[in-house]
Amino acid sequence: MTSLFKSREFILAAILAVAVIAIGSYDPVFVRWQNISDLLTETSVLFMLALAQMVVILTRGIDLSVAANLALSGFVAALVSQYYPEVPLVLMIAAGVAVGLLLGMINGSLVALLGIPPIVVTLGTLAVYRGMIII
Repeated sequence: MTSLFKSREFILAAILAVAVIAIGSYDPVFVRWQNISDLLTETSVLFMLALAQMVVILTRGIDLSVAANLALSGFVAALVSQYYPEVPLVLMIAAGVAVGLLLGMINGSLVALLGIPPIVVTLGTLAVYRGMIII
């Protein structure tokens, strides 16, 4: 039980709880259910990206191109929406997901097959993916 109170996770959770209580006592609107719901809705994309990045970090890698991958995937979904408005929403989302998977497979293939360090690959593909959005 003593090791629980000394763990890094417990200390971080306690600091977060104290911060929420302090902010909530200063401004009660902060701890209302609607505000918490809005906060969770707004951060859901960031949360999913963090979970994906966590998997990469657990395998001793790093992916610097996550945000560019997200932007290019969203861009492709938006292009499908703009040029093919009759396409169902599910297919637009599927197009964005497919692009994201393809970009991730490119990164993974460069790392696994060519043996290039993940930081070098993802830094390079970060620039390429951003450039593809601009073009």
